[in-house]
Amino acid sequence: MTFFLDTETTGLWRGEGAELVEVALMDETGKVWVDTLVKPEKPIPSGATAVHGITDDMVKDAPMPEAIIASIYIITEGHTVVIYNAPFDCQWFPDLDKYATVADAMIEYAPLYGEWDDYHQSYRWPKLTNASERVGFRLPEGMNPHRALADCLAARAVWNYTKNAGNP
Repeated sequence: MTFFLDTETTGLWRGEGAELVEVALMDETGKVWVDTLVKPEKPIPSGATAVHGITDDMVKDAPMPEAIIASIYIITEGHTVVIYNAPFDCQWFPDLDKYATVADAMIEYAPLYGEWDDYHQSYRWPKLTNASERVGFRLPEGMNPHRALADCLAARAVWNYTKNAGNP
């Protein structure tokens, strides 16, 4: 089975103190296995809230990250987990590759996007919102980008497009 995982956080790098504030996991059929806010230890910076809209008040009664991380490992064991920009989300799931095969939808999509970066000697990595729009995906009414479940849906659309590229 293929799963799609996305997170929302308080910052960019776990090593610099960023924490999880939301996790979503859905399978290839669209069944949602996890869709939860996560309680960080420190207040959510206003800059992070400006991106994803998650506030301290929203997470005050949310579960702690350890329980969510453990459940993700259990659910995905022996399966494939697709993540758009896997290195970012895998910071919070450092053992995920011991349980599941991790695939990066962004790396798979980048050659189809086709913008070469001479400096990095690789294809540019488009933002998920740009990639999903380019493949014709629109979020369902009431969902906003930069929320974990919405981004799982977008990543699934990009992944499916990538896997079907060149096939009518």
